[in-house]
Amino acid sequence: MSQPDYGQPDPQQTPGQPQYGYGQPDPQAAYGQQPSYGYQAPAEHPQSQMVFILGIVGIFVTIVPFIAWYLGGQAKKEIAAGAPYPFEGKIKTGYILGKVFGILQIVGIVLVKLIGVKGIAAACEVAGASLLGGETAEHPGLLDPDEYDIAGATTGVVERSAILGPERVLPGDVVVALASSGLHSNGYSLVRHVLLERAGWSLDRDVPELGTTLGETLLTPTRVYARDILALIETAPVHAISHITGGGLANNLVRVLPAGVRATLRRDSWTPAPIFTLVQGVGAVPQLDLEATLNLGVGMALVVPQGSVDALLREAAARGLAPWVLGEVTAQDAAQDPAAVELVGQHA
Repeated sequence: MSQPDYGQPDPQQTPGQPQYGYGQPDPQAAYGQQPSYGYQAPAEHPQSQMVFILGIVGIFVTIVPFIAWYLGGQAKKEIAAGAPYPFEGKIKTGYILGKVFGILQIVGIVLVKLIGVKGIAAACEVAGASLLGGETAEHPGLLDPDEYDIAGATTGVVERSAILGPERVLPGDVVVALASSGLHSNGYSLVRHVLLERAGWSLDRDVPELGTTLGETLLTPTRVYARDILALIETAPVHAISHITGGGLANNLVRVLPAGVRATLRRDSWTPAPIFTLVQGVGAVPQLDLEATLNLGVGMALVVPQGSVDALLREAAARGLAPWVLGEVTAQDAAQDPAAVELVGQHA
């Protein structure tokens, strides 16, 4: 498959080196010298005192409306009981303003919480999981003041007799692929290095091959397969499942294969989405390196007995998963040979 010419390789790159290396050795470091990983307290930011003072002021500004709301309410009760106050109008005005701004702050906090977890809640709904709670942790010295990181974990329960894995896989099994929705949150270091740093593209650049901007493509949400996979398992027997994440197709699939078998996958069975061929063309990334980094359009790989293939393909297609037969499992020469995955042919 011919690739479009996206430009010449870096003339400063040494022949034979990858065109997208993630960093070179420090030329000033002596041979054998190791970097120091001991904790060093970061230098105090020059604006830290101002930020601290403004934070304290912000606390008082935040609680002032609630104080006015409370004190005004108490004064209103006393006025209603007949207590004489010469500034009754100002008290009522302060009470109303305090109440209004207090309610606005409460509404704002609720909206921030709702918007902040909206995406997480939507993903939980798709997966059929419950969002039980969370916490906020500070990482001084790791994240800048305007940066944040979100991490999550899930826990599931399965009967031992229903566990899928390598012990179920047999020669003659078929590998069925489920399409990915895009990069699936893996390989962004390579994509960023090739398209943003080396090619100098902006996120709002319209890319004809993508049919939209680069930023919109990179923000494509990762497909959540949980409910779909559970439905497929109920449809027909499945021996093993591999989620194709970092490391690419072969490196993930081999983890669910037993010793003594080989999975042969046919590249001509699918065409990778444009984002993958774009990265390869712009960065002059070798095919094997690309396959060891990105999912190339395969989100999940199911290893199933031959008799399950037709039923699984029908069910997966009905659920919008765009399935196809990716390859097959065969026996190796020796039963003790490590499991292997081989990709053959060229993409359609």
